[in-house]
Amino acid sequence: MHPRVTKRIASHGGFQSPLFRPPFADLIAELERDPKQHPKKAGELRGVRAARLTLANGNAWRVVYIVDEGTRTVDIISAGPHDVAYAEAMRRL
Repeated sequence: MHPRVTKRIASHGGFQSPLFRPPFADLIAELERDPKQHPKKAGELRGVRAARLTLANGNAWRVVYIVDEGTRTVDIISAGPHDVAYAEAMRRL
């Protein structure tokens, strides 16, 4: 997980925070079980995937990640408000 993702989640109460729906920790568990459940993006973000996350106030967030088939790992490269998450992901690719 990118260090700035960890910092952003911590600033919102951490992985178990009730501000996230589903809780961020639950989303990570879902990605561990089935990392390919979210479709791949097209265009400049071709090959990455994004999971939907909603804050308690209704703000839409995205958790953008890459599935590494070789190592069988998921790398979360950005998480945040919809447009911010995608912009950060493009810079980190």
